[in-house]
Amino acid sequence: MSSKESAMFACTKCNSRHPFDELSQGQQLCKECRGSYPVVKCTYCRSEFQQVNKKNTDTICKKCALNIKNYGMPKPCEYCSVIAAFIGTKCQKCSNSEKKYGSPHTCEQCKQKCAFDRKNERKKVDGKLLCWLCTLSYKRVLQKAQKRKFDFINRNNSSPSNSPHSQHNTPLQNHQDKDKTKEKERRRLQQREEKDHGRGDRDKNDDHRGSKSRSKTGSGQSESSEKKKSKLDLTSTNGDFLSGTMSTSSRLIDTGLPDQVVEVTRLREQVAQLKKSLDEKDRQMFEKEKKLTEMKAEQFRMENEMRSKVSQSQKQNEDIISDMQARNRELQKQVSQLSRNQRPTAPSTTQQQQSQLPPSTT
Repeated sequence: MSSKESAMFACTKCNSRHPFDELSQGQQLCKECRGSYPVVKCTYCRSEFQQVNKKNTDTICKKCALNIKNYGMPKPCEYCSVIAAFIGTKCQKCSNSEKKYGSPHTCEQCKQKCAFDRKNERKKVDGKLLCWLCTLSYKRVLQKAQKRKFDFINRNNSSPSNSPHSQHNTPLQNHQDKDKTKEKERRRLQQREEKDHGRGDRDKNDDHRGSKSRSKTGSGQSESSEKKKSKLDLTSTNGDFLSGTMSTSSRLIDTGLPDQVVEVTRLREQVAQLKKSLDEKDRQMFEKEKKLTEMKAEQFRMENEMRSKVSQSQKQNEDIISDMQARNRELQKQVSQLSRNQRPTAPSTTQQQQSQLPPSTT
């Protein structure tokens, strides 16, 4: 025990020495490093990384930050829908897998067309063709289930009911041993009292001593018989208790608790995946609604422009028509004026004709 207590282990981050119980089970980090530098997932590429700077609490890895600086904000991947497509419409993982293994297939877990067949049964997860996100979540679930199973087995092994010494020293058996020691002490005291009493009153009241000894022996026999019965009852109950504890522990082990944990974690992963897909669908719907509103605004603007053009053309036509009507009126006035000027010349011509005629002979 002293060697275990004195043994110190180094933190994988700050290399400071701590007892083994104070370090985390997964990455062997101390409390300060666990609180200061937590392990988080990147917002874009979904890869796990540990934050190094205490002031900067962004959940973006260095690679994605550099890509954002060089190429701008990423777009959702065409296959896995992860917002990590910095160049083109595919993320780096999907583009590399497509170059290596060909076109993607439908994932058996998330039902998206983002799983690549590696042509190797060993690389499949339980014989299923999964995408890289579902593979990571499945492995994480298995790791958690194995960890819980290991903790459960260690807890059962470290409990006093399952230790080899404690199997022989259960609480009922300890109580039984105490009863045995008490009975032995009582018998010794009774024997000493009988001896002392026999020495002092050996010559007196032999009959009384005999009756007393008979009563004592009878009471002792009755007490011993009752104690034997209690011992038998205790042993039977102890056996039942041991069998009950063993059966309960075996039930706990045989109930398939890790399988239930795996199922629960798998369902949680499915819920998280569905929430993620729902958020992605909501984002797509929001983008579509945004595009639709932009198209409606463009249509409204075009309609307004067309209406303004039509109104302008109508106004121009009305102006042209009014100008033509004004010119027509002026021309009509000129015509009427000319016609008026030509009317008085007609009688003068008739008079000239009459003067040119010879005089009539009367």
